[in-house]
Amino acid sequence: MAKSGKPTPKTSSKSTIGNQQQRSTPKQVSPAKDWLERPPLPVPNPMLRKVFWALAVLGLVLLVALSFGTGINADDKFQVDYSQKLVNYYTTFGKDTAALNIPDGSMHLYGGFFEIVTGFASKTLGYQSNELAYHNIRHASSAILGWVAILCAALFASHLAGMRAGIITLILLFVSPRFMGDSLMNPKDIPFAAGYMLAIYNMVVVLDRMPNPRRWNLAGLALGLAIALSTRAGGLLSFGMLGMFAGLHFLLKNGGFKAFSNVQNLKKYALATLSVAVLGYVLALLFWPYALQDPLKNPFVALSKFSNLEGRIMVLFEGENLWSDKTPWNYSLKWIGYTIPLAVLIGFAGGIILLQQLMRRLNPLWVSLAFFAAIFPVFYVIYKDSVLHDGWRHLTFAYPPMVVCAALFWDELAQFFSEKKYAQWAVYGAIGLLSVDAASFIFMNPKVPYVYFNPIVGGTAGAYGKFETDYWGVSTRQGIEWLESQGILKPDMPEKVVIATNMFYSTKVLTAKYGDKVIVKYLKWEKRCDDAWDYALYPTRFLSGSALQKECGHPTTRYISFKRVGRLYLRY
Repeated sequence: MAKSGKPTPKTSSKSTIGNQQQRSTPKQVSPAKDWLERPPLPVPNPMLRKVFWALAVLGLVLLVALSFGTGINADDKFQVDYSQKLVNYYTTFGKDTAALNIPDGSMHLYGGFFEIVTGFASKTLGYQSNELAYHNIRHASSAILGWVAILCAALFASHLAGMRAGIITLILLFVSPRFMGDSLMNPKDIPFAAGYMLAIYNMVVVLDRMPNPRRWNLAGLALGLAIALSTRAGGLLSFGMLGMFAGLHFLLKNGGFKAFSNVQNLKKYALATLSVAVLGYVLALLFWPYALQDPLKNPFVALSKFSNLEGRIMVLFEGENLWSDKTPWNYSLKWIGYTIPLAVLIGFAGGIILLQQLMRRLNPLWVSLAFFAAIFPVFYVIYKDSVLHDGWRHLTFAYPPMVVCAALFWDELAQFFSEKKYAQWAVYGAIGLLSVDAASFIFMNPKVPYVYFNPIVGGTAGAYGKFETDYWGVSTRQGIEWLESQGILKPDMPEKVVIATNMFYSTKVLTAKYGDKVIVKYLKWEKRCDDAWDYALYPTRFLSGSALQKECGHPTTRYISFKRVGRLYLRY
């Protein structure tokens, strides 16, 4: 009883227990919003998976086979010299320091991954640089790395939109003459593209499996970062992309800035990203002696120098011969527009138009990554007014992501007509029709497919004399093979043959087997009449537009030859 005399109200034990339970039950926390969540992709048809891998394997065989027939590119003069110096550096455990400073071509500013691997392979097999077998090793290795870039682009598209998008990506890349042609013999831009795409694909898979990524993909990501940086200092871009997209994925997947309250998840993202980046950086340094001298400074020194190429050369653009530092702002855009298959060009433009729809149906972050990886490098060089030459080969690494974007467009059209089979097959037919010109060019020109121009500029014939065609000079091999087929060059030649050329290195290597029976003279086009020679091999590099159009005849004729008093001009 209370002091007031009133009875104290009794509290039911049931009510008390209920209140205690209410106080002890934690407040329900709503799950973090996943901004990247989209409806799952349809279960892939097992047959599509078989088609995908059948095409991939067939493409690898095709690339390697074609690589043995291509010529030697002009830059191998510098690349092979660098390769030999790198081999000497590592076999002497750093005592031979010639690879640390190479004024001619500034090759020490490039990573040495490709040159070390192929250099040691040739050394092990006993091949010398004046033998074709030495260069076949290089070409086959380039082809394999080109295939890696193609495969990773297709796997990225498959991960993003399904197996059909991956198959379209494979097909479009295998019918891209420029990329296929560079894959046969380009020791700088193709390895860089391989590292770039290997990093992108594995980054996507790693982040989508967070917080428990597979070790295989972590290793692939580190390897991609390493290959890109140990080829060119621009590989630092891949590290920046990893940091940026890992951060965006962490935020968008876990409710925005609220994600920072989940400390354990944040630690897992940070640990995965930083450990892979550090491993990739260290691996890259192991293949780059110049960077090893000052790991935290020299890669950035090289990047600053190559962000605007120090050397300038004369280039042919729209019929005018210009210095490479005086080209117009749209130089790279026009080159890209004129030299990629119509199926890719239209598909990429269509992808931009359907971008909003693609981001609604597919993971918006990875759609953004595909377009960023394709567009940012191109517009960065425009913004920086960077010096470019040889068309857009310095931007080759941006092409596989561009094809992924195009494949997303074509896949979206096929998806839209999924209930109308005839319309869907019309989409596939459109891809085929828009690719037939490029595919037929590869078939007709398997040794030099990289000189392709699309119908917008009238094909290679329409571009001849207006744009550079065989700027690598690889067609000298075809000229030499023609001389051999005519019986002019043969082991038992009765007398010496003098060959004049503007591509001395490749011509010298390809005729080395004849010893002193073949004399190679370097003569600029303008000086070709100042000395005596029997035959002349002049790819179109450094020739003026007027000279190509007036003196060299119609570009559909490959060779013009006259014994002793004549000439052999290459038509590429």
